[in-house]
Amino acid sequence: MVVLGCGVAQAQSQPPTRAPIRVAQQPASPPASGQKTPAAPATGQAGATPPAEGGAGANGPEWRHGGPPVAIAPKAPFKQTPEDEQRTEEALKTWEQKSDKISTFKCQFMRWDYDMAFGDPAQGFLKSEGKGEIKYKAPDHGKYKMTEMQDVELQLDGKPSKPVKRDPNELEHWVCDGDSIYEFAAGKKQLIQHKLPAEMRGKSISDGPLPFIFGAKADQIKRRYFVRLITPRNLDGKEVWIEAWPRFQVDAANFQRVWIILSASDYVPQALQIFLPGGQPNLPPTKCSRTAYGFEKQVINDPLAILKGDFLPPLLPPFWKKIVEEPPVANAPAAAAPPDQPKQAQRDSGTIKRK
Repeated sequence: MVVLGCGVAQAQSQPPTRAPIRVAQQPASPPASGQKTPAAPATGQAGATPPAEGGAGANGPEWRHGGPPVAIAPKAPFKQTPEDEQRTEEALKTWEQKSDKISTFKCQFMRWDYDMAFGDPAQGFLKSEGKGEIKYKAPDHGKYKMTEMQDVELQLDGKPSKPVKRDPNELEHWVCDGDSIYEFAAGKKQLIQHKLPAEMRGKSISDGPLPFIFGAKADQIKRRYFVRLITPRNLDGKEVWIEAWPRFQVDAANFQRVWIILSASDYVPQALQIFLPGGQPNLPPTKCSRTAYGFEKQVINDPLAILKGDFLPPLLPPFWKKIVEEPPVANAPAAAAPPDQPKQAQRDSGTIKRK
């Protein structure tokens, strides 16, 4: 197995625990040139500020219900030459053009969660690993389901760690039917319906629970992230590696940066690596807590996909309770996002691993 490293392929990779799905107010566009951009307090880290406990993090009120957009990095955490910027622009435009031709998409994936505090040092700090499936129907229907998952349980007295399988009925699972996101919270026996704001319905879910996989739009990506190409030289012409750093706290609360690996021929996602917030920005991936995804068996524009009922509102399992959450309400007019931006935020944390 090979993990996507800092510009070069490196050995090993692993995944972390995802935060619950939330529908959140998205940040507005960056200020026009000449305007000052408010920055979050410095943390000694370029481009990402970890959320304060109880504040605008994954479960904080600002993140969940919307609030004034807080820019975290007035300047990009890296420098690019004009030639590099042009190549990045061309790659994003090509990605958008290829994505626009996708009406349905499905694939299987492997996932590895790495945790520098609680993972197994003998396995590159692997904390858990599993398998799942993703399905998508343009522009706003999606499905994410883990089908297998096992944790790495550390042992005392220097004994080797052992794998512990999770109950398949309690793994992550969500469905978006275009009007709501349905989250299966098996631990609580709850089916949580997160209603989407009216302005988000019928829009791309490119900012959904798995970032940068569904309906990539060049302008939206550039508006919300500092972006550059980091394709290793030995893979030039075979793959396209894109790195994205959040411009706003709403995204930085969920991840420090993201790597997405696309095939150079058709720009279909091959792998995804999501780095947890709070880590040092210049460390190699094997020194970072992260979640890695490797995608396989991709099927594009299946003519029978629309007949399979994958995106219908799910039935309530026996003895479960249904919870309905209304769309978030912005706290102030300044929090409103442009109409062409999605309004949902959810992030994984992690790394990329590939065969």
